[in-house]
Amino acid sequence: MLIENHTVQHIDYTENYYLIIQCQSFSLTSFLKNGWLVSADGLHLRRVYSEHSITYRYEPYEKGCFTTFIETRKRLLKRGDIGYIFNSNLEFDFFCETFTNYYCAFSLREIDWKSVCETVYPKLSKVVSEQDFFQVLSQTIAPLQDAHVVLELEGEEDIEYVNAETIWDRYRILAIDQGIQEADEQWTFVFDQVDRLTTIKKQYAHIDYPLLQLANGKIHCFRISPEIGVLIIDEMEDFTQSDFIDEDTQLTADLNAIVKVFPEVYKALSDCSHIAIDLRHNTGGFDQISQLLMTHFIASEASLYKKQVGNEIEIYSLKPAENNLLLPERISVLTSASTLSAGELLAMMLRQLPQATLIGEPSQGILSDILEKQLPCGIKFGVSNERYLTMEGEWFERNGIPVSLTVPYGCDKQLLEQQDWGMEILLSL
Repeated sequence: MLIENHTVQHIDYTENYYLIIQCQSFSLTSFLKNGWLVSADGLHLRRVYSEHSITYRYEPYEKGCFTTFIETRKRLLKRGDIGYIFNSNLEFDFFCETFTNYYCAFSLREIDWKSVCETVYPKLSKVVSEQDFFQVLSQTIAPLQDAHVVLELEGEEDIEYVNAETIWDRYRILAIDQGIQEADEQWTFVFDQVDRLTTIKKQYAHIDYPLLQLANGKIHCFRISPEIGVLIIDEMEDFTQSDFIDEDTQLTADLNAIVKVFPEVYKALSDCSHIAIDLRHNTGGFDQISQLLMTHFIASEASLYKKQVGNEIEIYSLKPAENNLLLPERISVLTSASTLSAGELLAMMLRQLPQATLIGEPSQGILSDILEKQLPCGIKFGVSNERYLTMEGEWFERNGIPVSLTVPYGCDKQLLEQQDWGMEILLSL
């Protein structure tokens, strides 16, 4: 960030290029109010979000000389700047170099990125529009099979690729096979099938105990026997019906919603000897939500995971919630290839507990946050740049968090027979 003359300019940069993304008015008061902290020596700047005993540390900034910064880099103009001309070759170089400088998992995904870019480069000769360029970039990221590497262009459907097929991919293919052509109708079909999965799960609810639907329908809580409670968490965001214009406001509202509903979860499950936490189609969201949920399953302060960017490693520790602790003799964590991102983080933390067992399918393997970037033409994209590690140093990117007992999820036979094999396993245990 370049802060001067009451403005702050946000700059994306690589080894050889830089691009000024936006320029905003700057107020030190509002800056500090939003959690930005300046080091005692004035050389480091970092935003730290703290709410409900949860702390999340964003990327740090180190003070430097802007003149020195631009001497070694070429400035790229963006659409709207005077003199901007769309140049697919130049923008492709910037795109490829961004991944070269920031992407964390080439070796893990067995990708020779330089070779990939060289293979795609000749196709740029046929690019005449941003839409053509968008498709070329799609072919470039396809080998990564990383669902956190996303392409966005206004007027085009977002593009992402997965390492393991999710239920949403599977059901969309099924919709196409059934002759559903319109994208909106395809997604309606997909979500109808996912709703069927939830309905089947809830059929296992024991008649003598309440079935709760909480937090804008994203959390379900019931028992399948007097001893076994089930907590289904479908997302790590959108726990209210309100639409918020900024991420911070939404996050705070979602954290408040969890604080509000968890006493009901506690009341429903606190005397269960076995609690199953179902994350099998948790689409992810905020890490802070996963952290807050985790505080209800630990009896004392614990270091639960590490984040690594480059050579810098930070440890994330959590303290137990002040009340409503759920500490059963046994915890089962249900996951699938449709357990994504922040959903995987909760599974990885729960896996650290001695009484926890993971059941189902390995998760998707996209734990890194998305480093958001933009090209001069306006195409936005994401880069996975962080290693989320267990305290023992295990890294589950790509391959997903492993399970101890394999149980398929959401297959055609389960839908046809109105069965949930995960719930059946819980009952057999």
